[in-house]
Amino acid sequence: MGTHSYTDVCPKCGEMMDKWTDTRNGDGGECVECGYFFYTKEDTRTLEEVNERRIDFELKPLKELKKQN
Repeated sequence: MGTHSYTDVCPKCGEMMDKWTDTRNGDGGECVECGYFFYTKEDTRTLEEVNERRIDFELKPLKELKKQN
């Protein structure tokens, strides 16, 4: 058992997003460009939530989220 992390293209905005596969809990992912994420459900983070996550990745804050398809 374990977790495999990788990057992939975000299906909502086309930028790169972090994804993971966990043998116990399933798949998940998050995009720090448009706020899209999924785990056991799909949802979108607010601009404030995305910027808080971007700090963790040492990225500059966004003024607005990328448009999702």
